[in-house]
Amino acid sequence: MTLLSMLFLSVISFAQTRVAFIEIRDKNGNLHQLEPGGRFAHIAISYHGQWLHTHPYYGVELIDTATLEKMGLLTFVEIPRQAELTTEELQKYLGRPYDHGYSWESEGYYCSKLVGKILQMKPEPMHFTANAWKHPPRAAQLSAGLSPDDIFRQILTRHYQGKIILRCETIFH
Repeated sequence: MTLLSMLFLSVISFAQTRVAFIEIRDKNGNLHQLEPGGRFAHIAISYHGQWLHTHPYYGVELIDTATLEKMGLLTFVEIPRQAELTTEELQKYLGRPYDHGYSWESEGYYCSKLVGKILQMKPEPMHFTANAWKHPPRAAQLSAGLSPDDIFRQILTRHYQGKIILRCETIFH
């Protein structure tokens, strides 16, 4: 192995993970909140220039940044000393179904469960009292899980002392 390829591999292995937090607003500009006072409605995690996230129809999938930007206002957080997913780790998640019941223990994933499990975060009691939950899943109300806002708080305070590195807004026509 050449010195250049060794240097390249060492840079890749220390690539930092980025987490994208998405604010979504309705046509009237009202924030879509998953919890009272919440800010974020979706979350994705970086993988070699793409984003791993969940979709209600397609399950766990990779998307490009342009697709992510179309979802809403983005806030990116970089997690120091947290390497990006490996290809082997990625394969454990890709194609898994979306979890419409929001169970931490099920085989499916919702966006913050996916990111929380990848970052090895502990679930917290879930509450489905925000306006976004007109028909909250009954079983999930008695269980633990994570919202995008829970993950944002954990990254910035307890676990990683992450830093916000970029915030950009996408304008829809």
